[in-house]
Amino acid sequence: MKIYFDALGCPKALVDAEKMCAHLFESGEHIAVMDPEEADAIIVNTCGFIESAKEESINAILSHAALKEDNPDLILAVSGCMVARYHEQLKQEIPEIDAFIGVKDPSKITDIFIQRKNKSMLDQGEYKDTTQSNRSLLFSGFKHAWIKIGEGCNRSCGFCAIPLMRGTQRSRLEQEIIDEAKMLLDQGIRELIVITQDPVNYGLDIDKTRRLLPLLQKLEKIGFDWIRVQYLFPDPMLIDLAQLYKESSVFCNYIDVPLQHVSGNVLKSMNRPGNYDTMAQLFSDMRSANPELAIRTSFIAGYPGETNEDVKEVARFLQEVQADRVGFFAYSHEEDTKSYTMGDQISKQIAQDRVTLWAGVQQSISTDRLKRHIGKKLICIGEGISEESPDARIMLMRSEYDAPEIDGIVRVRVPKDYPIDLIEMAEVEIVGSDDHDLDAVFIREV
Repeated sequence: MKIYFDALGCPKALVDAEKMCAHLFESGEHIAVMDPEEADAIIVNTCGFIESAKEESINAILSHAALKEDNPDLILAVSGCMVARYHEQLKQEIPEIDAFIGVKDPSKITDIFIQRKNKSMLDQGEYKDTTQSNRSLLFSGFKHAWIKIGEGCNRSCGFCAIPLMRGTQRSRLEQEIIDEAKMLLDQGIRELIVITQDPVNYGLDIDKTRRLLPLLQKLEKIGFDWIRVQYLFPDPMLIDLAQLYKESSVFCNYIDVPLQHVSGNVLKSMNRPGNYDTMAQLFSDMRSANPELAIRTSFIAGYPGETNEDVKEVARFLQEVQADRVGFFAYSHEEDTKSYTMGDQISKQIAQDRVTLWAGVQQSISTDRLKRHIGKKLICIGEGISEESPDARIMLMRSEYDAPEIDGIVRVRVPKDYPIDLIEMAEVEIVGSDDHDLDAVFIREV
């Protein structure tokens, strides 16, 4: 059977999709196709985190459902977070969907061809999503791949629906992670990106010990060129991580720590610890431990009860700490979360205006932070994309200071007669920058 897989959502969802694909294609009974109009079955792996992601998923489902007009035998299956959260609504409102699979057991994806017309969820029962190592790397990068070290979350942030969809924290066993990492290395992956909902608390549910640092030290020895960790909760552990990164040539000097806010009042309402002073001190301590560190963070604007003074606090914080990259998001009103029933709801327009305000403050900061790289020689990893110019080839690459898909790129000028079409990793010299990206000239492959 010819199957088209439409993988949406965050890197964690893409890893789920790759594990489902491994189950689908390992027998040789099915093949993947790149055009949905050629498919006998379409699987849409959805995201249900915030309103914009849900809209994207719904639009994708409806687009594929329209293909049934010319191909009534087409099987349309939907998987992922939206199914875990909105199965009954999807079943009622989009009757063209033939089968559903949530997030508990990727291996159940093979059952959609047996039970495809009963519109039931196929993964009810115990979670099994943290144990499987086999993957088809259809949605990973050119030379980077994400690895999930756990699933679910035990925190109760007031805005977040992840525990509703993904359940409580379930850390993978260390050896399973190492085995999967070795598999990724054997398939040519050079940058390993460690993810889960709450990496800081990895291992806590297994033996009441936080085991992220020992895990990273074992992953360091496997042979990857780069390792980075994303989605870190603000915690003193990050100072130890910054020091670890400084002492190792394998770990990227990059910390991704979504703060969500710095106003003590807003953070308390969000069920998150800290305030302006503690967050500023954390940034200072991380940079003291590792002056080369690039820091990415993110903020939510328009959380219920957020005042103009709270907004000004974030703006002052941005100016003080000089983060390298910052994402800004308007609050998404998500049912079944604490914030959904709170008073003092803020209009979407005001929330978006606050996003615009903060982004304006950060723009020149990010630009100035990029300029510090001009004149340096950096190692960069390829994105598998090249552009031709009359006298050179432009390779799109990344430095260790930028994560794939969310941060910037390095445009590397390579001599036209250089014999390699796609460079995996290279030493380059940074010669310029703009508001978001760097320009460089090629020195050598590494």
